[in-house]
Amino acid sequence: MWKFIRNTALFFLLAAVIDAASGVGFALLRKMARGGQTYKSEYLKDTGTPDILILGSSRAARHYVPSILEDSLGLSCYNAGEPGCGIIPAYVRYKLVARRQPPKLLIYEVSPYFDYQVDKDYSKYLGEIRQYTDDKLVRDVFLDFTDELENLRLCSRMYRNNSRLLTNIRDIIAPPVSDKGCVPYFGKMKQIPDAANRKQGGVKAARQAPAAYKAQEIDSLKLGYLERLVKEALQDSVTILFAVSPTLGMGQLYKDYSEALRLCEKYGIPFLNNKLMKDIAGVPDYFYDPNHLNYQGAVAYTQALVEQLRRYAPIPVQPPGPASGPDR
Repeated sequence: MWKFIRNTALFFLLAAVIDAASGVGFALLRKMARGGQTYKSEYLKDTGTPDILILGSSRAARHYVPSILEDSLGLSCYNAGEPGCGIIPAYVRYKLVARRQPPKLLIYEVSPYFDYQVDKDYSKYLGEIRQYTDDKLVRDVFLDFTDELENLRLCSRMYRNNSRLLTNIRDIIAPPVSDKGCVPYFGKMKQIPDAANRKQGGVKAARQAPAAYKAQEIDSLKLGYLERLVKEALQDSVTILFAVSPTLGMGQLYKDYSEALRLCEKYGIPFLNNKLMKDIAGVPDYFYDPNHLNYQGAVAYTQALVEQLRRYAPIPVQPPGPASGPDR
């Protein structure tokens, strides 16, 4: 009996040691990242203090070129957008940066499906922040979207880093991100939608889209965090604006901006609807797919956005010159 108790105790002790060691190992792997989402997350968590912060999902990550904003406005800029994600990791990233130094300007690329519509589950979003739940701020957000047992599961470092090993290793050998978080698409569309389909706002493309993207039911929890982001940014004296970048032939997707518009009206913040921006939205050569600009399109859009920022965002514009911050 005593032998059984001793062996059981040794087993759990060994498991605890291995679990703790894995936490140290994963932390070291993250610190070694040279690129990818791991580097971006580490930079925003530990050192990032950009004057301009860009948040949102893939359309944020791919459509905003920080170097153009820096050269034009004389302010440092970082693109914290994350493909396939929305308000959950975006809110966390803002808070991690703002507790060191709030940005002067926050640009939020709105995607209703990711930001306030009902989703199948939160696994993709939560996977981006779970590894950082030793931080109370991150942990509190994480637990808002999970069940009661999750607090117990988070005691395990292995669980926190579940499915992250290959990503961490990939981001160690990946080339450095060249433009401060921006991950543009290169190349042009292989099949260009006909003019009638584009004129109709992409009805045909929308019919072929996954059913999940057509859901219009509001997720009150996600919407609540989007509103928290707006309120807390304003409390931090940050100029915040919502934006919708150009699309081509996918007008039925992401079409319901009513909740975003309601928040803009409620808090008096600009809503820059550039979905049909002249000279960009109608140019197929600027698109990688109907809903994403390629790099050429992203450059054209960011250049056009500069003039809007000067008009709508009361930010202190410095004389153009080298901007501070990391070179990637």
